[in-house]
Amino acid sequence: WGATMSGKSYLAERFPNPFFINTDDNAEKAGLPNFQLKNVMNRDGSIKSSVIDQIDELMLELQTANKGFETVVIDTIEDTVDLIEQAIITENKVQTLGDMGYGKGFALQKQIVTGMILTLRALPLNVVFVSRLDDSSLDGQGNTIERPALKTKWYNIVNGNSDITIRT
Repeated sequence: WGATMSGKSYLAERFPNPFFINTDDNAEKAGLPNFQLKNVMNRDGSIKSSVIDQIDELMLELQTANKGFETVVIDTIEDTVDLIEQAIITENKVQTLGDMGYGKGFALQKQIVTGMILTLRALPLNVVFVSRLDDSSLDGQGNTIERPALKTKWYNIVNGNSDITIRT
């Protein structure tokens, strides 16, 4: 994790034979093997291709038909979580996850995100989760607190399934 242009993707690219699952099109621009993760919408606002389905397909392919990749890079993990939320909201025709009632939306998002992380962790591959810097908080003395942009509840899941955390 780190600030914009601090070398996050550059460092991830240095892992052996990386495949990028990215949200910002940078891997494509750099000519790296990648899949651009995005919700593809129909004209009526419904989802034509959901990131949830894309993630399921990518996980299956990495488990069964890996094409020589030794590393999977999720760039960025916070955008991936947000895209999953967007897909759930759109598919369920609600404004927020909370509108689904009784915690269903939040539980569904947690199930999908945790499932992706655990599936990646079980692969015989290096897994790199890239996160931007969040420097929007202040401590009690007015000093900026720098931390990954990934929300704490997701960071705890990612960090709990990681061997190392690197700040660029």
